[in-house]
Amino acid sequence: VTKHWKLVLFVAGSNIAWCSSSWAATGFLPYNFLPNEDMVSNVTPNSGLISTVSLLGMSIAICAAGLLSDVVRLRMPLMMIACAFLCVAWPVAFYYFGYGKVPTTVLGFALISVGIALNGGPLPAWMCESFPSLARYSAVALGYNLAQATFGGTTPLVLTALAQADDNQNNEYCGFYMGGVSLLCFVISTCAFFYQHADL
Repeated sequence: VTKHWKLVLFVAGSNIAWCSSSWAATGFLPYNFLPNEDMVSNVTPNSGLISTVSLLGMSIAICAAGLLSDVVRLRMPLMMIACAFLCVAWPVAFYYFGYGKVPTTVLGFALISVGIALNGGPLPAWMCESFPSLARYSAVALGYNLAQATFGGTTPLVLTALAQADDNQNNEYCGFYMGGVSLLCFVISTCAFFYQHADL
């Protein structure tokens, strides 16, 4: 593992959009933002049902994105496209959530679901293919859990603080934070791509 420490860090960096987005979609939005009247001024009717259906759709989309990456064999470029898309999708989604209407909430969840799926589908295969078999599981575990600990697990806490700082109006701070995390992931993923292909 010590021979591949740079790649371990690249794996961690390439995971931050996935970790943050999945925690935001499953650990923040359904429980703290959409259905809770104390958190926001505009509460979406049936928001719990909307988030549940959206997460089920996202699960199916992740499988489809993984299959797509198996077919086209361009895992990292798909992940980079997903991160670039999430840079824009997260602020737009939070803008839509602020309306508190069913159609805009569904559209917001659909936007982020597409980005999360395109990022999360190819990610496990790319991580495993990045290391030789003797170091594979240790290196993947280190990189993935480093991203989960630093960005993923802290995302609901950060988003809750940002929502309160924004006086729970339209939560644009939350959207900009998630877009910024996705931008950072895009930069790191691009560096990882060129690092892996430097010898070709």
